[in-house]
Amino acid sequence: MAEAPAPEYDRPRPFDLAGWSVQPQLNRISRGGNTHQVEPRIMQVLVILAGRAGEIVTRDELLDAVWGETIVCEDALTRAVSDLRGLLGDDPRSPKMIETIRKRGYRLIAPVRFAEAGAGRSALRPGRSRSFTLRLLIPAGALVAVFIAALLWLRRPSEGPATAPTLSGMPFTSFRGDEIHPALSPDGNLVAFAWTGEEEAGDFDIYVKQANTETPLRLTDHPSQEYFPVWSPDGSAVAFYRSGDRGGIYTVPAIGGPARRVASVRGIRGFDWSPDGTQFALSVKDSLADIYRIRLYSLENAGERWITSPSPGQGGDRDPRFSPDGRSLSFVRSDAALRDDLWLVPSDGGDERPITRSQHRIAGQDWRADGRRIVFAAAPTTEYNLWSLSVSDGRLTWLPTRGGSPLRPSLASRGRGLVFEELAMDLNVWRLDLAGGGDEENGPLIASTREDCCARFSPDGERLLFLSSRSGNREIWVCRRDGSDPRQITHFEGTWISGADWSPEGGRIGFTAFPEGYSAVYLVDPEGGAPRRLTEGRRHEEFCRWSADGRWLYFYTHRDDSWEIKHVAAKNGRVEPVLVPGCRVLHASTDGECFYYYRPPENGIWRHSLAGDGPDECVVPADRTASWSGERVADRGVYATLREGERTLLVFLDFASGETDTLVSFAEPAGSGLDVSPDGREALVDRVERSARDLILVPDFF
Repeated sequence: MAEAPAPEYDRPRPFDLAGWSVQPQLNRISRGGNTHQVEPRIMQVLVILAGRAGEIVTRDELLDAVWGETIVCEDALTRAVSDLRGLLGDDPRSPKMIETIRKRGYRLIAPVRFAEAGAGRSALRPGRSRSFTLRLLIPAGALVAVFIAALLWLRRPSEGPATAPTLSGMPFTSFRGDEIHPALSPDGNLVAFAWTGEEEAGDFDIYVKQANTETPLRLTDHPSQEYFPVWSPDGSAVAFYRSGDRGGIYTVPAIGGPARRVASVRGIRGFDWSPDGTQFALSVKDSLADIYRIRLYSLENAGERWITSPSPGQGGDRDPRFSPDGRSLSFVRSDAALRDDLWLVPSDGGDERPITRSQHRIAGQDWRADGRRIVFAAAPTTEYNLWSLSVSDGRLTWLPTRGGSPLRPSLASRGRGLVFEELAMDLNVWRLDLAGGGDEENGPLIASTREDCCARFSPDGERLLFLSSRSGNREIWVCRRDGSDPRQITHFEGTWISGADWSPEGGRIGFTAFPEGYSAVYLVDPEGGAPRRLTEGRRHEEFCRWSADGRWLYFYTHRDDSWEIKHVAAKNGRVEPVLVPGCRVLHASTDGECFYYYRPPENGIWRHSLAGDGPDECVVPADRTASWSGERVADRGVYATLREGERTLLVFLDFASGETDTLVSFAEPAGSGLDVSPDGREALVDRVERSARDLILVPDFF
């Protein structure tokens, strides 16, 4: 049978696109004096859209043609189109190049002229709508084969995530306080979980509950915190982790009884019990300076051995889960930018390999009983969802749920059933009065039923920027100082955005977004328009702060298993190194003489002289920063929020004296967002208005 001809985008010809000269073979677009190098897959998207100019090209067609067998979510395509718009100067709100067709795909609406085959750039012809152009002069006997092969190619299943019916979950718990870390028994009849009891601020203990009963059975009653319940393979006992001086892994009969310590460990990030009952897989580390790795602990002879080896610059491994046959371990690995993916390693040791790509945040995972799929909770963009992953080919299926964010799924190893945490949270921006001399609160300034956070005062104090998911995706918004007239100024359609901040003169906003799974530094005008990408590396590059004169944007980049600080010119994208140690810039002094940064693993806040006239100085020790939930560094000192008892304090630590003053206190927990107005009279803080974790059971899931 004759081989089907390759689609035209494998040998694309140059073309003009609304004045842009596009050279696909060189991955280059140019107009006038502006030339941009384009990532190959982004260029493939543009070539396919140009080849079908005027037509709707579905998301599935683009994902299938460009990414093929690569494991990606649909947000990879969304980011590619967003990058194209940024390069071409196209505004998605009023497109002149690429139009989004909701729930279907994209359409190229700009005029296209292709170069004739074998001709130079001067021989251009108008583009015409077509799916693919086949080679001419195909032998007649091969036409049928080509036609059949083309049909099969077009009908291949998409590599993008499929969607399953919405899970028919029912509330399993609705108690006061938080119910966390659910573990479904092997037969699917019982759920073990950690709960604070009726006292919301109490210690977590381990409970077991059966469906259709209201009162759970309390298995532990101890003043230490107890987490991570795990069932024994036969369902007769529950293992859990207990913190404190007698910390370690304990087991307790599932029907109640005394708890017995079986392994002495301190500080874990999840563990699991092997299907044969002979060992635990633990996420632990040797010292505070170490990173978490997966270690096997034998219950027969107390022997231990490491089974994973993350690089020193990475974020570590956590949440191990044995496959049903016990031959493999899945676990979550954080890279150097603390972005999560699922990895797999043989349980007797061997090569570790990733099985997802660019999930960004993962909150729990477990194997389905067939051993071929893993269900996990992930937020590849803004919000957490449940996903089913085919381990053999990496195909993802979205498992829609109702209600809040699903976290920490657990499945029955020998039966039916799925249980997960459901997190309901409302995060708003509050304005605090720092000039009132007391605990004055001016109330919520920016609020919705979705996430609103990370607000920043403009340099003149008249405007605010903030991040919000009120449009369905996390985007940058701008409003007046009083919170009125909110306007969305970015339209990334799903990519994760963080770290937005004003330039010193207030005419630009720097931020981080995640094209193609890698973070990059962007600029956008506060009035809106297409963002401009400043960094082009194939590694994580995250915006930190502006330089005092507004010419540079500091960012940190992952290189050779460590971090280094660089800055990029806002005008032309020129990049220069600044500081080598792995750190994150917190503030550039207004006199331009120094900047302040975190430096792991010592942490604390350090001062670096840009003149290089002395060693770096620790200005805030690590023991103080450890309790902070948010910080904002200024020239004289640092503002921070921290929890103390049942109150959250906004404090100011003076660099010169080392003294800390409490400025405001309030009841609700604080998020990481914090800023202070230029006149020092007001502060903006993220406040958690409502947060609750209940358990949801899907009894027939298999």
